[in-house]
Parts: sequence; C-alpha cells; structure tokens
Amino acid sequence: MELTNLIFPGAVMGGIALTMAVLLAAAAKIFYVETDPRVAAVEESLPGANCGGCGFAGCSACAEAIVSGAAPTGACAAGGADTAAKVAAALGVEVTFSEPKVANHYCKGGDFAFKKYIYDGASDCRAAAELYGGDRLCQHGCLGLGTCVRACPFDALSMGPEGFPVVNLNRCVGCGACERICPMGVISVCTLSDRLLHFQIKEECSAPCRQLCPAQIDIPRYIEKAREGKYEDAVNIIKERNPLPLVCGRVCPAPCEVGCRRAA
Repeated sequence: MELTNLIFPGAVMGGIALTMAVLLAAAAKIFYVETDPRVAAVEESLPGANCGGCGFAGCSACAEAIVSGAAPTGACAAGGADTAAKVAAALGVEVTFSEPKVANHYCKGGDFAFKKYIYDGASDCRAAAELYGGDRLCQHGCLGLGTCVRACPFDALSMGPEGFPVVNLNRCVGCGACERICPMGVISVCTLSDRLLHFQIKEECSAPCRQLCPAQIDIPRYIEKAREGKYEDAVNIIKERNPLPLVCGRVCPAPCEVGCRRAA
C-alpha cells in the first residue's frame, strides 16, 4: 500500500513533465524564428558594453542593424577602430571608419559662476535642477554635482579643480551617457572637427572671453558697442560688473585676449 502511494504520484508527475516537454518542443518548432548566423558573429566582435552609444538598445540590436545594413560596420562607439575591423572581418566586407565622437562640456563657469541661492539637497544635478532650475544664476550653467561623472561607464569624466567636469579624451568613447543624464544640456557628443569648426555654439552660456574675465564683463557686447561707435554705452557695459573701468586697462592681465577664439 505504501509503495503504491509512492509510485502513483511519481507517475503523475512524470507524465506532467513529459507532457510539458513535448509541448515546449512543439512550441519551439512552431514559433522558431530563423536568425542570420552573421548576427552572432558580429555580436561576438562587439565589446558587450551595452552602453547605447551606437543609438540602439544594446550590442545585440546593434549587431542586427549592422548585418541588415541599417548601421555601418563602425557603428560601435565604445569599440572604436579595432572593433570596426573585427566586425568587417566577420561580415567579409571593407571596414568603414568615421571620425570618433567625444563628449564636450560647454560650460566653464564652475566655481566662478554666480549663485542665486545656497543649495543643500541631494548631490545630484537632476534633483538640483528641479529646484528653480538649479542654484546657478545662469539658467544654462553646469550645476557641478558630478551626476555625469557617475553615469560614465568608462571613467572618462572627473570633476576638475574649478568645479566642472573634465573629459579624458583617451577614455571617452562617445557613448553619450553623460549627455543623456545632464539636466542642463551642457554636454554634447560630437566629433573634434565639429567642436573646433562650430564657432557659433548656442549651448554655451557665455563666450570664453567673458568666462575668463575676473569681473564677468559681457565682452562681446562691449566690443559690439565700441565697433558701432557707441563708446558711452560700451563703458556702461563695463560698469555693469565693474564700477572702475580704468582697472581694465591698468591692472587686469587681460585673460580675455588669451581665451578669444577669433583673435579679436
């Protein structure tokens, strides 16, 4: 009697397991989706960081896009030229290169930026931005709490001595994690050529000459008024930040001249 009590439940469980195995095998056959073996080969060539820098959900999606022709062989931002060569070899095609993209931090205000209040909340730029747009007087300025630094999966960002993030170009792969998490939009991922040739950068809160000026004088506007012959207006622009205009000519070391991108 006791043996029967053991055999019957075991047989029932075995039957259920066999039935489920048959159903799973049948489902695998019915719903099988044929995949291109090249996708697996390309995915093995990718670094597996799943950083999203290629614009796709992950390395698997990037591999599918490369095989289908929706993305070039050099689509992987994290892998660089070496990965592009491996992908091209896996597909048996010529490797295509493009100028690598890196993160660019446009705001250089840092600790020199004027503040409109004292922020004493969570050490996260996203939280600070929710409180009246941040503590900086400039509505586009970097909040300097290092959220982008912590978001970088490649340790390419660090907080500099002047209170704003510094990009390590040797580590940056242009994945865009910092750009996506920055609530102020002061970081963008672009090529070095775009950065050097793009003089009219709207994302910058102020020109380099004004950033370097100890008094934060609006130098571009001052030059504009002087060019128009409106010298009194030009002097008044200086007085907005500095009540003693003669100091500019006699004491100031003129760092604006060094920082000028157009040698004006």
